Amino acid sequence: MLFSRRSSDASFSRLRAVMTYTSTTGPLQLGSNPRALQLTWFTLIILGQTGIMVLLFTMFTSNTLVPRLPVLYNLLFITYLDTHVYLILLYTGEYMNPAIDSVTCLAQAALKHGLDAAFILSTFFLVFEVDYFGTSRNSVLIF
Repeated sequence: MLFSRRSSDASFSRLRAVMTYTSTTGPLQLGSNPRALQLTWFTLIILGQTGIMVLLFTMFTSNTLVPRLPVLYNLLFITYLDTHVYLILLYTGEYMNPAIDSVTCLAQAALKHGLDAAFILSTFFLVFEVDYFGTSRNSVLIF
């Protein structure tokens, strides 16, 4: 026998002590009026989302603007999608609930990590396209 019962019990109790560790600061404190702070934050996100949507719509439909690189459209579209992740709690109405259901939490975590990776990759492609081709490629502007 490689491990004795005494050593495995001791390591299990240490693991249990680590897993039951709680923060000494307590729950997150958002001030005297947390609802107003959260609604202000959601309003700013929605305004930014609207601005990105207007910018994309203008870039797609304008006849007088010089066409931009497709990777720029891709980056702006991923940024637009990324704002929805932070609004999931508002859409579900659980933004003041301290215990969120696991489906909402899982959806938000999956979208957050997936869109972060997509944003980084899209930014890399934009930098690569600008560095490799420059602005001389078919007179397409970058920004």
